[in-house]
Amino acid sequence: MRYRSGIAITASLCLALLYLAAPPLGGRQAVVPDAAIGLILGRVVDADSGAPLSGVVITALGFGGDSPAPTPSAGPGAILTDSDGRFVVRSLPKASYVLLASVGGTGYSPNGFLVTGMGHQIGAYLNGAFGQARPGGPLRTIDLGAGQRLGDVVIRLWKGGAINGRVLDEAGEPLVGVIVSAVSRASDGRLFDGPTTRTDDRGMYRLGTLTPGQYVVVVPQTQTLMPSSMIESLLAGPQDLAAARRLSSAAAPQVPEAGVRIGGAVLSTPAEQQLTNSVLAEDPATTRHVYPTTFHPSALGASRAAPISLRSGEERLDVDVQLRPVRTVEVSGVLLDSDGPVPGFGVHLMPAESGDADGAGLLEAAATATDARGAFLFPLVPPGSYTLLAVRIGPAAGGRGAAAGAPRRTSEAPGASATLPVAVGNEKIDGLTLTLRPGVRISGRVEFQGGGERPSADLLQDLPVELRRVPKLFRLNPGFAAGRIAPAGEFAFDGVSPGRYELHVFDVPKPGALPIGGILERSEYKASAFDMPEAWSLQSITAGGHELPDGVLPVGDGDVADVVIVFTDRPAELNGSLAVPGTNAELNRSVFVFPADRARWSVAAVSTRAFRTARVSATGAFGVPNMVPGEYYVAAAEDAAVGNWPDPTVLSKLAESAITVRLAANQKLAITLRQVVER
Repeated sequence: MRYRSGIAITASLCLALLYLAAPPLGGRQAVVPDAAIGLILGRVVDADSGAPLSGVVITALGFGGDSPAPTPSAGPGAILTDSDGRFVVRSLPKASYVLLASVGGTGYSPNGFLVTGMGHQIGAYLNGAFGQARPGGPLRTIDLGAGQRLGDVVIRLWKGGAINGRVLDEAGEPLVGVIVSAVSRASDGRLFDGPTTRTDDRGMYRLGTLTPGQYVVVVPQTQTLMPSSMIESLLAGPQDLAAARRLSSAAAPQVPEAGVRIGGAVLSTPAEQQLTNSVLAEDPATTRHVYPTTFHPSALGASRAAPISLRSGEERLDVDVQLRPVRTVEVSGVLLDSDGPVPGFGVHLMPAESGDADGAGLLEAAATATDARGAFLFPLVPPGSYTLLAVRIGPAAGGRGAAAGAPRRTSEAPGASATLPVAVGNEKIDGLTLTLRPGVRISGRVEFQGGGERPSADLLQDLPVELRRVPKLFRLNPGFAAGRIAPAGEFAFDGVSPGRYELHVFDVPKPGALPIGGILERSEYKASAFDMPEAWSLQSITAGGHELPDGVLPVGDGDVADVVIVFTDRPAELNGSLAVPGTNAELNRSVFVFPADRARWSVAAVSTRAFRTARVSATGAFGVPNMVPGEYYVAAAEDAAVGNWPDPTVLSKLAESAITVRLAANQKLAITLRQVVER
């Protein structure tokens, strides 16, 4: 048996690969003689106590060797550990394998702050993989020879943490059926995804199976409104089958099934499937007090929330959130484009406490649609700083009996947008004007530098180029656009609204090669690339001649027509050895590579190619393939000492013992590390 270094995959990637993978080996591989068929015998244990874990789902993903693609192993479906935590993976040809261990789940999918469902992971243990020395840490591959039988491969799983508490009103009484979210927070204050739940009939909640880290607990309050005149118009005439699509493409709320009338607007009553609350402190018809979005313990802003530090298996109790009513005022105005008032268009009221710095703007305070005169109304706005936002995220749909056609005005074209800062105090605000401006065009080309065969036109057209809003505009909107590469290498995105975008591309396989790197380089999975000598790898992205080392493109009010994406078949590589006493494999040592420019650390969640890890082999060797040229810190550490990679605090700790290297295009650099960060 040989354990191989050079791969780092988080638990979320492990699950994602099961869906991205090709059909099982049994349906694709050539006939292999019985003597060449191997197996892996192992067990799954509690990482802290060593106790065996039964009922864990084991999946083997093979690549290279006689395995045609990264794919679940052949066999009779899922492999479960027995009462002693043991498992056997049979019928394995010669290949390199990763072993994934899953305790299952109900399929919740983080999206923005909250999730698109109310599910939670099943059981007390976090999903994991062979070789991990900490939750979400880098794993190890197993190189299985022809006919080789391996025994006692141990996979360790960690218990998740849990947060418990109550949601109370200003009098200390429980609030029932209220949504609560545990939001992961980086050390620099940026907020990320997290699961949700609802309070029970005692106002209590429990958020379990949480990855160790720092969290804030929030009770989100988003008012979803609709002009009463629009509702009456839609209900009065013939059924408008395109209404929902028309509203959705204009980022407008849907017509509520039930609600409370407040002046000229109807406030949607929360339904069970909704992911935000609209809890009213009193009767909205007679009062102007509401409960605002509140963070534990009773903070009205993310920067003032009390963080909750959570260790593996830790149960935090009494993390209560107390909501207090605040007085509100009315905010209203009109939405225009160059042709006049714009009806049926979404307008969002976004908190502007810290702009996009911490992502808190994803929890919009309110959303509504303009009426037939283009007017919008927010009747219950707490004091604070906000940004009014309107943006079309899809093409305009036709009305009753009408088909969608080419845009006739600015407001009908994708990417049309408008923003306006608003400071709300104790007085009513009216007469605001939002004016939509057209979206811009982002265009460019791909180039291939090297001596290899250029990908065919057919292959290029099958490879997507993606533009992703950073951060997302709305909690439930991905802020995502996909384009295709033309036969001559050109690509374009039309209707892009101003903001910051990640320009994401996939490694391009050469003829006959497998696109493994394309699967594993997807940014939402935070994975390092497999060594792909047979692929064209990303070398650089430039716009206007300026390097975009993290692929993040700022978009203003004008077109961007000179984006150049360069691929190479001779990517830069970083190889070396760790010259430190001790058994590297037993100590689970890894090498961490990250930008020397600290200003780039804030994009660690986006830039998968610049923040890399590689396992150190038993002999001290390591390799980091497919590197983007640039200046990097390189540090070695025991995995258990790293914690929440690539959090800025972790990066600062690693930088203290790191060496600095500069990688040029196509360079293969060898280094020696003589220091390791220990737990």
